[in-house]
Amino acid sequence: MDRHNKRSIEDTLEDALGGEGAVTKRQKMREFGREEQRAVNTVSMRTPDRYTPGVFRAELTRNDPPRSSRLPVTPTEHRRRLAAAVGLDEQEPVFNYGSPINFTTPEKNRPSFDFKCSSTPGSARSSRSSYCFTPNRTGSPTPPRRDIPKTAERILDAPGLKNDYYINVLDWSSRNVVLVGLGSKCYVWDGATQKVEEVFGTLYPDAVSACTFSPDGRKVAVGTDEGILEVFAILPKKRSILKLREGGGIAAVAWSKTGYLAKGDRLGIIKIYDVNRQREPVAVIRGTHHDRIVGLRWSPDGLILASGGNDNLVCLWEISATTVANSPLTPKKILREHRSAVRALAWCPWQYNLLATGGGLEDRKIRFFNTDTGRCIKSVDTGSQVCAIVWSKAYKELISSHHLVTDQLIIWSYPSMEKIARLPGHTQRPLFLAISPDGQTVVSGSGDETLKFWKCFATKVGQQLLRPVGAALHDEPLPAMIR
Repeated sequence: MDRHNKRSIEDTLEDALGGEGAVTKRQKMREFGREEQRAVNTVSMRTPDRYTPGVFRAELTRNDPPRSSRLPVTPTEHRRRLAAAVGLDEQEPVFNYGSPINFTTPEKNRPSFDFKCSSTPGSARSSRSSYCFTPNRTGSPTPPRRDIPKTAERILDAPGLKNDYYINVLDWSSRNVVLVGLGSKCYVWDGATQKVEEVFGTLYPDAVSACTFSPDGRKVAVGTDEGILEVFAILPKKRSILKLREGGGIAAVAWSKTGYLAKGDRLGIIKIYDVNRQREPVAVIRGTHHDRIVGLRWSPDGLILASGGNDNLVCLWEISATTVANSPLTPKKILREHRSAVRALAWCPWQYNLLATGGGLEDRKIRFFNTDTGRCIKSVDTGSQVCAIVWSKAYKELISSHHLVTDQLIIWSYPSMEKIARLPGHTQRPLFLAISPDGQTVVSGSGDETLKFWKCFATKVGQQLLRPVGAALHDEPLPAMIR
């Protein structure tokens, strides 16, 4: 049955039931429909792209006053109407990024490495950034990111901490003890007892230029500007193990898992020591770096040493009992991609053949290398000098420090290299970074003479640290962390 016949039958039924009045009513409805359509057509011609939610089309007629005659709505009135429509207080901000956490300890009572100051822990006001749901490629929301505090949870005064790109004077041991070089002295701070102790001192004008813990946290190696290298045990009691004095001031020291101690100096020479067996170096590396060494890092398995130089080179050295016996050593790989000094070196703790490197002012890039092939697999331009890099132990993320005030500390997601958070706070560039043994807290040291502790990799109860595929699982208890 076609549309015309159907309408004729409906008209016939209405006429039979309602008579003449029904016909008049029907005619009025048809006329109203034609008027409505003309009004809609007029509005559509006038504002073809306008979408007006919540307004019935019949209300938009040709009798509406022209737009030029309508009174303008001020921003204040628009805000009032919008707030009333959505049920908000117009005086309150619409968006609120997290809730601030108040602390009561004044900044003047911060603990210090100066024995005259209190060692009671203090905290600054802390705020957190929470991240909203974001759609992924499938259109479904991804879980929200964890809250990351935007201010340090603890600050220690560190008088004498230098703003010097060519020194490395901060470390955090596996026993939750922080080691820092301040001027001509070296101190340790115990996170569990809050105690500070001086463990090394030299005579002015000499100064500490490098310091590090052994993997077990029982020994300390300290180097100075004038070439003094001293190795001593601090547990169970302080005991000297090795003391040397050579030319070419020491710029970096690093201790491997296998027991080797590497020292790099201002002449570009690297010496490898087996401090438990002999006084003389077991290997001497010279002639590859043509300027001072500015960074040394051992791979997590202790088999490869990465050296960064002021000559823009990164060299990879295989160090073992076999290779040191066949000295002179030749580099396994030489990475030449950077265009400035490479001080920032960081081995991935959950992928042993992945090395992150950061270039200086003329380079400003973080690069990632497959150390098996020597190929640069990714790079990102940070826009500023890269001072230090530390990988997270619990997340596929890393944190880097920079010389710009707006981007002092940046947390990145790997491998996307999306910026997750920025952590400002120092008044000078944070040159030094170290991570706690439980992987939750990072300490940054700056020439503004402060150490700041950031709990930026907080884990949930029962969450395990990331492990490389094939690595043995050793669930050793962690020491008590900073509270």
